[in-house]
Amino acid sequence: MTNKGQQLALLFVMAIPGVAWCADLELCSDWKNPIEEDHRILESQLTPEAVEQAQAFLRAHPGKQDDTAQDFGVMNSAKIIKGYTLKRAAQVSGNAADKNAFCSWWVTEGFWYD
Repeated sequence: MTNKGQQLALLFVMAIPGVAWCADLELCSDWKNPIEEDHRILESQLTPEAVEQAQAFLRAHPGKQDDTAQDFGVMNSAKIIKGYTLKRAAQVSGNAADKNAFCSWWVTEGFWYD
């Protein structure tokens, strides 16, 4: 392998962990979030695994619930899905408008019902 080929291979290998690392960065660290910390949905909580759990909860509890805790679970699950969708769009596109959409959601709607 040529020196240039080795450099490209090394760059490629190094880029893979970088992609995962970038995906974990907080997109809205430069935004002021007025939501009380103990009620705030953290960016780190918006993961594919959380979406899977939210979808499972929604399948098990379709529609409005008679129990307040379960009703809050439905609303919180919907928030996880929406927040993750917005966050992922911002991460994938790198577009300022997508970042703004996610961060705007996060500082206005990114709170837990409890």
